[in-house]
Amino acid sequence: MKIAIIGVGIIGSLLMLKLEEEGIETIGVSLKSRTPWIGLIQSLLMKFPEDIEMAYRSRRLYEKLSRELNQELLRNYSSITIVPNTKLNIIKNLMKTWSNYGIDVKLLNENPTSLIIRDHEHLVYSRNSDALVRIDKIVNYVWKHFKIIKKKASLTFHNGKVCVKVNNDTLNTDYVVLCAGAGNRKLLKQLGLELPLITYKCQSCILYGKRLITDHIIYDYSLKFYTRPLWYRLPYIVIAGNGNTPPLDPDENDLKIEDWFIKEIKEKISKRFRKIHYIYGRAGFCETTPDSKPLMGRVIHNLYIIGGFNGYGVEIGPGLIDEFTKILLGKSISSYGEKYLISRFSNRNVLTSKLPESEAHEL
Repeated sequence: MKIAIIGVGIIGSLLMLKLEEEGIETIGVSLKSRTPWIGLIQSLLMKFPEDIEMAYRSRRLYEKLSRELNQELLRNYSSITIVPNTKLNIIKNLMKTWSNYGIDVKLLNENPTSLIIRDHEHLVYSRNSDALVRIDKIVNYVWKHFKIIKKKASLTFHNGKVCVKVNNDTLNTDYVVLCAGAGNRKLLKQLGLELPLITYKCQSCILYGKRLITDHIIYDYSLKFYTRPLWYRLPYIVIAGNGNTPPLDPDENDLKIEDWFIKEIKEKISKRFRKIHYIYGRAGFCETTPDSKPLMGRVIHNLYIIGGFNGYGVEIGPGLIDEFTKILLGKSISSYGEKYLISRFSNRNVLTSKLPESEAHEL
């Protein structure tokens, strides 16, 4: 069996590593990805049982991969979640599920630090649920040690199956897997196909402020933003972002940070930590689905997809890839994995360009 992987970023790299472990030959086709050089959040604080399970599996797999590659891929951080009164009962119910996975979460009666300015919100403290992952080290390892064609791929039908073309050459593979993130929709259109995938621009920035908490990951569900430390704890500097970004076509927009985003994120975070300063910003493109959860499975003939991660591929990607590999091998998947199958959209008209109102991985 030989499989072509289209898109070798976070998910494509993890999939190639998994398939190699299964003894399956792969070939990647991808332009060089803009993988962040800083750690990305890997949290177990999910709200759906299947996401919690996949995040837990992913944490174990990152630890295993750290040993195998002999690199520090994970760094644990404590987190503080700020929730409005309306979400308090949700949190209390989730804490029971989280405890089954050994996650230590506490509701705080008092502010753990004088830095956070709050207005009748609740603080949730977790000591062992969050980490930063150096996904760039994983991606760089795969690009160095695996066969990857560093060119643009296109898809075509040939002899009753889907084939990958690079320039004028057609790759001879048994299966094709789309892992191209926001590029998946365009590749599917080359075959006259469409799935319920929505692309949007994702933005983040580096901020400086003497009241910023730089040794915790902060999730604010009242003002709707997050902050995380840099990989190495630098005083007064964090990375921040939010989910308030409209959908768009990545072929028609550049990677410039929008002025409205800078203004909005500064205003929100200043309400918690007083005066902060913008240093640098970065934008990219993501894809989601109408219910904001990833999808996976067979599209048509020998074409498969695993995508729509909505920015939380680092959290649940490795765990979900385990389930996806079973599909490729013709094996049964778990009840958790079934929650992500493309078939959940089969009986509804779900093709849309509107972003979901709430995100699956956020409380």
